[in-house]
Amino acid sequence: MRLALAIVLASVAAASASIAGVGGGGGGDAGAPAKHRAHVRVHGKVGGLYPGAQKKLRVHVRNTARNEMWVKALHTDVGDASTSCTSDYLDVKQKEGGHRHVPPRSHRRIKLKVRLASATPDACQGAQWPLDYRVRVKRK
Repeated sequence: MRLALAIVLASVAAASASIAGVGGGGGGDAGAPAKHRAHVRVHGKVGGLYPGAQKKLRVHVRNTARNEMWVKALHTDVGDASTSCTSDYLDVKQKEGGHRHVPPRSHRRIKLKVRLASATPDACQGAQWPLDYRVRVKRK
């Protein structure tokens, strides 16, 4: 049986060095100046998942600052959709290296592989797993 699943992605504000966004509420690197904390926005989406399927999660990294940056790492933390649909069923491949250039006031799309486990139960049909992003960037 195929399951139609949706992924809810949290938009996260990122600091100029490295931050972890939690629940879409932002968060930040305590050492980063306040004016840099909101200069990176991260969001994306994927659909059409079913047990055993592998799809591309298109993540948009937006640079709202006046200076350029390079994405050094992009990590996605998967939360539980419910008590019966835990994060163990959804695997998102992390992106390390690659130094993706993002011009000032622009965005870049970074694709990550997402796989839904073959053993995903029927109780997960229509489930929405929250995703939080951690992005590490370098500014010039």
